[in-house]
Amino acid sequence: MANPNDKSGNQTYINQEREEDLTVFQNINAQYTPSPHNVGRQFEFDSGFWSDVADEWNLSWVGQLKDTYAHDNGYTSGGIDKDYDPFDPDNLAGYEQYAGKFVDVINKDHHDFLKQKIDRNLMRRERLESSERGIMPALVAGLGDPINLIPIPFVKGISFGHKFVKGGLMSAGLVGATEPIRRANDPTASNQETAMYIGGAFLLGGLFSGALGKTVTRKTITEKGGVNKISDNYFESHAKTEGRNTWENGWSYKVGDDAYNTGVEVSNTNSFTGKKYNPVIFQGVKSGNKLVVDETYLRNLYTQGKHLVSDIAGANPLPRKMFKTPDDYINFRMKKEIFSRLYTKRKKGERLVDYENRLNDDVINDIIKINSAPRTTDTNKLLEFVEGWTNYGTVMKAFKDPHYARKMQELGGDFATAMRGNKEGVPTANSVIMDSFTKWYSGLRTTLQSIDDEFVAHRVGNGNSRKILDMNLQKGGIRAKDAINNFTRKFVNGRNQEVDPNALSMQQFYNKVSEAIVDDKVFDDVGLNPQVKIAATKARKFFAEYEAEATKLHMFASQGSYKRMMQIKAGSISQIDDLLSDKALNGLQIERLTKLKSRLQSEYRTLKGEFDEMAESISPPYEQGRNFMPRYWLRDKIMANPEAFKKILRRHFVANPIIRKKGKEVELSTSPEAIDKRVDDAFNKIIDNEANHMDGEGISGWGFDKNRKQWRAGTKSLMSRTLDIPNRDVIEFIETDINFIMRQYTTKMSHAIELTRQFGDRHLDDFLTQTEIRLITKELRKDKDNLKIDKVLNAFEDEKDKILGTLNTEDPASFSKRTAAFLRDWASLAFMGKVIFSALVDAARPVMVNGFSKTFKPIIGDFTTNLGAYSKALEQVKYFAPAMEVTLGSSRKRFIEDGGQVGLGKGWLSKKFDRFLGQPLNKAQGPFYFANLLTPWTQMWKQYQGVISSHRLIEDSLKVAKGTFKSNKEADFIKTRLASYGIDEKTAKLIADMPYEELDGLLMPNANGWIGKNGGQQAARKFRQALYADVNRTIITPTPTDQLNLMHGVFRVNDEAYAKLFDNSMGRFFGFQKTTRGGKFSNSYMGLPFQFFSWAIAANRKLLISGLQGRELQVMGGVAAMISMGMMGDYFKNPRYWTQKPLEEKIIRGVELSGIAGIFTDANFMLETVSGGMFDEAVGIRPMLGQDLRFGDPNMANAVGEFVGAGPSIPADLLYAFMTDQDYDEKAATIRRIIPLNTLWIWDRKFKDIYNWGVEQIR
Repeated sequence: MANPNDKSGNQTYINQEREEDLTVFQNINAQYTPSPHNVGRQFEFDSGFWSDVADEWNLSWVGQLKDTYAHDNGYTSGGIDKDYDPFDPDNLAGYEQYAGKFVDVINKDHHDFLKQKIDRNLMRRERLESSERGIMPALVAGLGDPINLIPIPFVKGISFGHKFVKGGLMSAGLVGATEPIRRANDPTASNQETAMYIGGAFLLGGLFSGALGKTVTRKTITEKGGVNKISDNYFESHAKTEGRNTWENGWSYKVGDDAYNTGVEVSNTNSFTGKKYNPVIFQGVKSGNKLVVDETYLRNLYTQGKHLVSDIAGANPLPRKMFKTPDDYINFRMKKEIFSRLYTKRKKGERLVDYENRLNDDVINDIIKINSAPRTTDTNKLLEFVEGWTNYGTVMKAFKDPHYARKMQELGGDFATAMRGNKEGVPTANSVIMDSFTKWYSGLRTTLQSIDDEFVAHRVGNGNSRKILDMNLQKGGIRAKDAINNFTRKFVNGRNQEVDPNALSMQQFYNKVSEAIVDDKVFDDVGLNPQVKIAATKARKFFAEYEAEATKLHMFASQGSYKRMMQIKAGSISQIDDLLSDKALNGLQIERLTKLKSRLQSEYRTLKGEFDEMAESISPPYEQGRNFMPRYWLRDKIMANPEAFKKILRRHFVANPIIRKKGKEVELSTSPEAIDKRVDDAFNKIIDNEANHMDGEGISGWGFDKNRKQWRAGTKSLMSRTLDIPNRDVIEFIETDINFIMRQYTTKMSHAIELTRQFGDRHLDDFLTQTEIRLITKELRKDKDNLKIDKVLNAFEDEKDKILGTLNTEDPASFSKRTAAFLRDWASLAFMGKVIFSALVDAARPVMVNGFSKTFKPIIGDFTTNLGAYSKALEQVKYFAPAMEVTLGSSRKRFIEDGGQVGLGKGWLSKKFDRFLGQPLNKAQGPFYFANLLTPWTQMWKQYQGVISSHRLIEDSLKVAKGTFKSNKEADFIKTRLASYGIDEKTAKLIADMPYEELDGLLMPNANGWIGKNGGQQAARKFRQALYADVNRTIITPTPTDQLNLMHGVFRVNDEAYAKLFDNSMGRFFGFQKTTRGGKFSNSYMGLPFQFFSWAIAANRKLLISGLQGRELQVMGGVAAMISMGMMGDYFKNPRYWTQKPLEEKIIRGVELSGIAGIFTDANFMLETVSGGMFDEAVGIRPMLGQDLRFGDPNMANAVGEFVGAGPSIPADLLYAFMTDQDYDEKAATIRRIIPLNTLWIWDRKFKDIYNWGVEQIR
């Protein structure tokens, strides 16, 4: 159309004018992605040689005709739309460079058709331009163009040159004739390209004609199946390796990260939107939370190069560099489907094309941020160095690649500190331990409380037990009454006093519940107490949930599970073979990969052996069933009556001679000799292993290394029982306290399940293999890098072992393990009687974290005006993330690391030691921490903080969703804080979309409303983990992440040279064990010096580092409050002594007890004591300020005590007192200090007075 405004006399056209004036802004690498996510981190990849061939062929005249036909959207049937202007800026946006191609556009569909064709062809050209393969793909693609083959049979002549020229000219002429067809169908074609095509045809046609001549007519490509067949064969072989190595070449994705507890089903979706097929469908909560994926369809889209262009007309194609493998594209489509249903929903009135672009942008941005954000702890070098003492800190700072830090977060992250990426809105990853503590422990608490309610109902007829701080008062009253009655029956009225057989004690009730679980005859007995039956039913349901989850995760030993693990192992071996064929590898990489391959081959053979022999001990597949109850052998009862136990085993083996071996039934001999051998083998395995390690279900996989005579965890890949005998047959020799059984099982099995869910298996076997491969290929450049790699891998393995409770591999029945536990328990009872005063600082922590108004305003208001609102909010908190101190009796762990599982000795003296010293002191720990008030105090403040944390999380999520921030500063603070707890902006909006209630200004979640809503499980998971973390960071509670290996009595040796040096009889005597990489010393005595370091090390991360990161609302006010509470606690410990202290000492001690300086105040006290005791010249803060040391002038025993710890200091103090010239009073004071319970706050002062009076009488 002529331009009426042109006065020059020259005829111009509007479209020409626009094409000349508009700026060409498109960049080949980012032309389809105008959104902000394109700037910054990119994914580099190469599609492969045959992808280039396919692109070259699709850009030929034949390919373009095929493309036009395949994507015809029927625009011609719409007729001419005179109102549609293809040159309107909105219609032309992004395609200004090709405005001249739209002159003949007749309607919008026609315009969209051309735009999509431009997009597809530009993507093909982009791929080809980024490839470095030159003209070879074009030459191969020419094989598919019949024009290039036409001259071959017709050229004649003797010389090669003659045939080359003749054939070349003929091909060039034919291609020149077809070029108008190609250009008419390719809007992106250029004159230079036409010249190149004609020149290429001359070259290719000449080569074919000159080389083959007439012979090609007799021996053609078609005799081998034609070009397509050759390509198909290549693609088939190429598909065997392409996309397998997602670690090296792509990005990994777990559906559960965005939609918790969502399964994936690979099948045809049978879902259409109109005529459009939907290859990925999310079925929400009403359909069981399932993602159905047509994997074959999506792989075909990727292989055909159609994955980047949307089916929605006008939508921006996806950035090519996002997808290195078909798996990347499949992951993207799964994530996109979840986003569309949970996070990025279509707005009212939003155009479909706009929504498609926004949805793609959100998904791509999330992928880039999650995979590339910095995950190092946001702190200074000094505190990073201190955090580096832990396995968590070791990995956080090891390499620049954030992948390893993210994986450590997924393993042991506890949200104690913020990472640098939180400031970019990237959430800290959810972890194994957080899932364990919040999901499974919550279920444990609920079930145990309901069983206790049934016990109370059995005794008093009403199961509605009153509870304060989760303590069942009626149950406590019944137990107290029973204890008094037992005492009077034994010592007052005589043992012949009648006992009501229908009034079961708590222990009898627990035992009867266990009997009903394992034996249907007991369960179905009409005479069984109804409350016992109800409790047994609840316990069965509890165990069934674990079984269902473990079965889904392939954790039980079966032929299918073993085959799956063998396939994974074989895949890793094949993967290494592929890597070793890469000539770009350096010598160090080749050497280490070769060693890794050799180790994997050995492990594969071990798996194969287990698979072949598995049926000798179990009948696969291993199933639990309704009578399942975890089996914990009572070693003392077995050893007290071994013949009775063997008799049961003998009867079982005689009655069950048939086993399945290698898929076939085999009948074993029932001769007395054969049966005796089976009995002895089973007996020894139980006594030496299962009873010792309390691992009857094989969760930890303990096994004995006969060569080194050491125990190792993780020797069995899958879970099974060594002895498949019903529990009812051995009920006399197993634990039947259902309360203990459920707590013990949850402690191990919950972590095992979450490890498997997160990493594929509970021992991180494949994860460690793939991580080592990644480290070798990406980080191994110098020989010293080998040590750095080993250090990271060992940190992962040690953290996993710490979570499973298998870090210290020392024999639980060994003398060192048992005596170390005894000293630890003794020190606990002797020194922790007034720990409640040290814990007074807990009352000040909420002020620091939440600010004064948020800490007290909503809560105090509800206390005074509506106690029901607070109680209701508390019940919601208990549902999501309950405090477990009362349920587990775990408050001791806040201040003391308990050292792990302890067994029973074998000899006569060892048995007496365990019976009269070791076991009594250990059993006293739970009641003692109730008596010293630490358990109820911790429970109270965690519940209080839980209500505040719940309110704040909902309040902040609502602000994010609505954008109602008071300032940009508040917005940054809230978003960063939420991200540090694993809640990014999209998750905050999801939480805000969940039902909640507001009572008198107090916000609380409506848990029942979350369950039935799409995204409810994901929101609940994120919410409960953030809630749990905020509570345990505020009321400082150590997690495995905080603990040093040495606190478990383990010292890691990463250097292979040193490991070989220690790997001898002498090293093994001191607890050394060679591991896959390096080795470690396991000796419980090494953990004793760190007995009371748990709280301080946790405070280092949760208080000091976290506070300096700006996560607290009122730092200075909180610091002042905590120091004040520390001073108050110091006063209550000894008021008379406190009043005599100078002000400087009161403040110093207040700072020490506050924990605001983390481990540094403890380090200062050690420095002062050691320097003063050993060198008579104290060094530290007190000497610098001219103050006396805390306990006066220390002696050598005090100095040694700082090195050996509180437990060993007890015998050390005794030796020093009685083997030196200490006077009578000092000796008496030493003895008083080590008496268990002497410092208990109830009688501390009175005990001292009575003791001193006795001392004077003896004098």
